[in-house]
Amino acid sequence: MSKRLRLVTALLMACLCCPLWALEPGQVAPPIIDPSGDMPQDILLGYRGKVLYIDFWASWCGPCRKSLPALNELYREFGEQGFEVVAVNLDESAADMQRFLEKYPVDYRIVADPAGVNAKTYQIPGLPTAFLVDRSGEIHRIHIGFRKNDKARIQAELEQLLKEPKP
Repeated sequence: MSKRLRLVTALLMACLCCPLWALEPGQVAPPIIDPSGDMPQDILLGYRGKVLYIDFWASWCGPCRKSLPALNELYREFGEQGFEVVAVNLDESAADMQRFLEKYPVDYRIVADPAGVNAKTYQIPGLPTAFLVDRSGEIHRIHIGFRKNDKARIQAELEQLLKEPKP
């Protein structure tokens, strides 16, 4: 195979393997479906007009041990100002999720998504991955991973978004 043909093949494979329609800031946040109900619905409809942090996590995710408690602190501090958190758990086992939450309890909504339906919709590259959504329902920022200074960054972004008028 010639170098040129190998290059074209490699580029074609890269395009086929990587979605060309990845979510970006400025786009409307796609629905989050809670598969546990009889009639799965978009739960984001109940959060219209709020600043929302959609957090994808799993019990085996090391950084999630820090991110969930940090988000809970932010939720407690800013919840009355219109901040909400929806944490989408990707564990295949409900027992694994429950054990994690017993060790790291949170006050915000948890959606169990063992089949990863929402993770596919949001094209999650790794865990944790979170989407900060403004009051109009648009993605403001995408956070991948969770590092030492992330809580302070998220807090600054929250303070900015919470000052914006409701749509």
